[in-house]
Amino acid sequence: MGLFDRKEKETKNDKDSRGYIQKIVDETNFEIATEKNVDSLTAEGKTLLILMADWCGPCRLQIGGIVNMAKDGWFRENDVKPIYVDTDNNEKTVMKYGVMSIPTVIMVENGNMLQQIVGSLPKEVLKSKLKTAYNI
Repeated sequence: MGLFDRKEKETKNDKDSRGYIQKIVDETNFEIATEKNVDSLTAEGKTLLILMADWCGPCRLQIGGIVNMAKDGWFRENDVKPIYVDTDNNEKTVMKYGVMSIPTVIMVENGNMLQQIVGSLPKEVLKSKLKTAYNI
């Protein structure tokens, strides 16, 4: 399945049709980026763009580690704002950042992309890469 192929497109208003990743994102209170707000969300401070889709198996693995980092307080302690980007509904954002595969996480600071990581990584490896990119 290609990056922009869709499985049963969900509506934003139908809570029962929300996919696995969307439900997790809702429970963690991550910011959700759209085509209209992604630039303002990443304009100031350290942000982590989390680009995923519900139909992507490796995305489901990666979101678990990211959620655990949030529950452990890692993002709050390091002043990093996690922002979820649904790749199926934000094709312009996907193209803007040159995303070719998912899961992809993109480290942004004050509107500038610092680094992009493609693929599912163990939580500790991801933390190490984030610390390096953000100089934490």
